[in-house]
Amino acid sequence: DVYDSSSNRTTGAGLSVGRHGLTSFVNNSKGYVCGGASSGNYYSTVDIYDLSGNRTTGAGLSVGRSGLRSFVNGNKGYVCGGYDGADGQSTVDIFDSSGNRTTGTDLSEGRGYLTSFVNGNKGYVCGGSDDGNSSTVYFSNVDVYDSSGNRTTGTALSSAKRDMTSFVNNSKGYVCGGYQYSVATYSTVDVYDTSGNRTTGNALSAARLNLTSFVNGNRGYVCGGENPNNNYGTTTVDVYDISGNRTTGNGVSYPPRVHLTSFVNGNKAYVCGGIWSRNGSTNVNIYDASGNRTTGTDL
Repeated sequence: DVYDSSSNRTTGAGLSVGRHGLTSFVNNSKGYVCGGASSGNYYSTVDIYDLSGNRTTGAGLSVGRSGLRSFVNGNKGYVCGGYDGADGQSTVDIFDSSGNRTTGTDLSEGRGYLTSFVNGNKGYVCGGSDDGNSSTVYFSNVDVYDSSGNRTTGTALSSAKRDMTSFVNNSKGYVCGGYQYSVATYSTVDVYDTSGNRTTGNALSAARLNLTSFVNGNRGYVCGGENPNNNYGTTTVDVYDISGNRTTGNGVSYPPRVHLTSFVNGNKAYVCGGIWSRNGSTNVNIYDASGNRTTGTDL
């Protein structure tokens, strides 16, 4: 589904293969949609969309995997980690501005369901787990990549966990929520400055995982998610200003949902889809730069 700056929805060229647990990034005016899984198959597929929405097939990932993450730094897209159906992957595939793929320095540990962000001229790859079941080993690792792709070890997260979200506002990276099976679901917010120093931010209003986040109007929004220990989803939206102070925003529309996604176009942020009680949601909520919420055209 494609939304223009007026929030009108049209149907774009479909992915080459239907799949979940994928990642995406934009580099040199092209959008890359990478990896994912479906029905026990793990894909290395990379679909590339140009400014007109035309889809072509890019150089495949070196390993088919889901639960991977990506970021762009130094005009290169980094596709990191993931899960191949058996083990967490440490692989880092790098795509240059022409879409050529090379192999970067591996993550310090193979893991999926991690999060990533760019702050300053460095990419941070944080947390994750080594596979997708309850016997998982969880990581607090933070791997830091400079603009040349060199990897160093950053200050670890405050807890080993997976399925968190992250955003950058006012030159600070926020890593929010997450969980470790049979241990805890977290409301923790770890904050990284441009030197990679970690401090503890104002916690989320509720501990949760599988949430989404975006920045609009100099504010960071952390939306939805679930707490599996209490078997519930939430419509909660926590809003962080440029100083890291937290207030409560207009919640996403009912039903509460998890595994939702978000993006910003112009001065509007779109919070889309998700799962509620094992059913998919078509809901689209639109937030303006002041945090006001309206209902957009459904998926």
